[in-house]
Amino acid sequence: PSSQSAFTPLSSFLFFHRTTFPTAKYLNTQIASMVQYELEGNTFIISNKVYPYANLAQWGSDGRDMGTIDGQSTYDQLWILREDLKIKGFYTINNFTYVGSRVAKWGAGDRDTGNFEGIHLNDQLWKFEPHGSEENHYTITNYTYPKARMAKWGA
Repeated sequence: PSSQSAFTPLSSFLFFHRTTFPTAKYLNTQIASMVQYELEGNTFIISNKVYPYANLAQWGSDGRDMGTIDGQSTYDQLWILREDLKIKGFYTINNFTYVGSRVAKWGAGDRDTGNFEGIHLNDQLWKFEPHGSEENHYTITNYTYPKARMAKWGA
């Protein structure tokens, strides 16, 4: 895992590969056109637009055990989106391997993002807004920190 991978409120855009899951034997699968109703409950590999082989991954249960990995896709790079029951249009990003773990933004700082297990808080909610005319490209914005966008930094 790259310790230089993290998130920042600077703009960078991510795209998704929708996986045909549970038959995720081949994790690099079809790319599907996504609209809001397709996000709920589906499983995705989240990659950066500029670094398309750098997949978001979680490699442990500590809050900092998350970043991007460049290489062969594995199950810890699968993310399930769940729409919040109260705040429509915002989703939790749940890791497939570490059940109960969600991506959270617990402060305004660049490095105040990681994985979290425990009670559900609004800082774990993310909005997926289509970016331009490119299919499967989204800007991912945090509910609690609306200027914070998910992005990759570091090589």
